[in-house]
Amino acid sequence: MKYSKATSYAFHTMLFLAMAKPNTFVGVQSLAEQQKVSPAYLSKTLTKLVKEGMVIFSSGADGGYSIIGYHSCD
Repeated sequence: MKYSKATSYAFHTMLFLAMAKPNTFVGVQSLAEQQKVSPAYLSKTLTKLVKEGMVIFSSGADGGYSIIGYHSCD
């Protein structure tokens, strides 16, 4: 089965987020470097994942992306 590049990046992003430490957020730069893709391109994919409710986003110094249900909201 063939997937688009965007779908492949979305799958890999979800895997990287699942392997991250619990209760942490991963920045787009780090996710982009792991997949050797531009942060701007990956941001579009991450925006769609947030919109679909699959990941959450937190801004700020320790912000980034995390999987829904994998981050405890204090």
